[in-house]
Amino acid sequence: MPTLLVEKGITVTRSLQYSFIVAFAYPIAPLLAASFADLFERKWIICGASAAIIIFGSAFSRLTEPALLIVCGVLLTAANMTMSYAYHAYQTEVFPTAIRARAAGLVYSMSRVAATFSGFIVAYMLREGGVAGVFGMITAAMLVVIVTLALFGPNVRGKPLEA
Repeated sequence: MPTLLVEKGITVTRSLQYSFIVAFAYPIAPLLAASFADLFERKWIICGASAAIIIFGSAFSRLTEPALLIVCGVLLTAANMTMSYAYHAYQTEVFPTAIRARAAGLVYSMSRVAATFSGFIVAYMLREGGVAGVFGMITAAMLVVIVTLALFGPNVRGKPLEA
């Protein structure tokens, strides 16, 4: 986040200050998300969080007002954390018991491998397309998540895990 803010013309000191404030959302967001974690089908929580990432990311890429940047940063972080908790729970619930541990471990490992390269991809997009380019790429990725889960993601809420 500090790099994105600096790219927008905000000083390093201010960008670190804004990022510090936004970081408070990291422990708070999952606590808030726990209040609705089991009320909705997880695939729809993931889709909703992905849509929120698109909305708040797009706003973040266009805003320059400090207070609005911080609010968008907090909401973007909250959406990311919500998607993360829901995704990790969902990935274990979609696999049958006999292969659950291996399958969830494989999926998690592949996500870590992808995360290894994501920083390089973000840096490239930042250089080539600026902050708007970064969030354009994130928007495309979130649209893939939404469409894929909405069309192909199985419902898991209320189903026994012993299958």
